[in-house]
Amino acid sequence: MAEAYHSVGQPDSCIKHCPSVVICNMERNRPHLRYQVQASAKYGGMWSVADIFTGHPVVVDDVPLDFMTTDEVDDMVDLMNGRDLKARGLIAD
Repeated sequence: MAEAYHSVGQPDSCIKHCPSVVICNMERNRPHLRYQVQASAKYGGMWSVADIFTGHPVVVDDVPLDFMTTDEVDDMVDLMNGRDLKARGLIAD
């Protein structure tokens, strides 16, 4: 299968879903986000911040980031990913 590349400035950019044979420059160059929202394995109906490398809830200062509401976990995932991207030098302070 041939791969086609297009730039973000074109009308069919990554803002819309790309066909499976198209690999967008925007998607290819996007840094991987280390943290994601995951349903809590311990607490039904609650959420945790999971590390993509381990699949387990993140622990900060001996506190697992688990048993969160959807608003709390969304904010915490954004905060943790921002912190990680800064530590990797991918975004400015």
